Amino acid sequence: VWVEHRDVLLAAVADPAGLDAETLSPWGHSTTDAFLPMAGGDAVVHTWDLAEALGQEPVIEAPLAEAALRAWSDAAAAGSPIRHSPIRVSRTTGP
Repeated sequence: VWVEHRDVLLAAVADPAGLDAETLSPWGHSTTDAFLPMAGGDAVVHTWDLAEALGQEPVIEAPLAEAALRAWSDAAAAGSPIRHSPIRVSRTTGP
């Protein structure tokens, strides 16, 4: 499934007109341009939860984590159907 989604997203960004195309995401309809940050943020979230589930230390560099948080925050502010409480994370926060 990830490979199929990757191929669709890569094709969309290869054509500037594709960024304005409407796409169906797990969170509803949006433009491809609006969906790309969410897709990246989703990969970051699942990198973390899979590492935790496998008993591994998640390794996500700060700029990538910050970009993912910004994407999800921006989506929520724009009225995305994603409705989660804020998550406060620090180096001492556990699962």
